[in-house]
Amino acid sequence: NVLGAFNSIPYNERGHKYYGNGEIMLYSFKNNTTIKTYHWTKLNDFFIRSTDSMICYGGDEFGRSGLIID
Repeated sequence: NVLGAFNSIPYNERGHKYYGNGEIMLYSFKNNTTIKTYHWTKLNDFFIRSTDSMICYGGDEFGRSGLIID
């Protein structure tokens, strides 16, 4: 299984603030099959949050994320 992210802007260490735009997306594929893409749902503006030790893609009001890289 492969899970990744497409990022259209540079990373910026901003701590607990989200930044980015609707061009950012997650993707996945398994065993060289068709790529699944996960685009902005327009429910919020939680695109990327990053610090010097982690990157978080996506989010909701409950603190869940689409992808966190520690």
